[in-house]
Amino acid sequence: MEVVVHERVFREHPSVSLGDVERAVAEAWRWQAREETVPTEYVGVGPDERGNALQFIAVAIGSRDDDMWFVFHAMTATEKVLRELGFLT
Repeated sequence: MEVVVHERVFREHPSVSLGDVERAVAEAWRWQAREETVPTEYVGVGPDERGNALQFIAVAIGSRDDDMWFVFHAMTATEKVLRELGFLT
């Protein structure tokens, strides 16, 4: 799987590393499509390199089955995203 991360992620969240994002995407605990978006965005939560919950938003490059993702948002998981993905009620 190839993960490309927008440089803004690291500028806005300096504690997030490329390794953190790559691990969160590769080992995502849960993710789902945001169908109302064009192109379709996927929101997910997975572990960073320290095992903390990291949220990310990405689009597939090509088709979803290509395993190429462009991540344009990543940070410590927020309550809003945890609710969206069903971790919290």
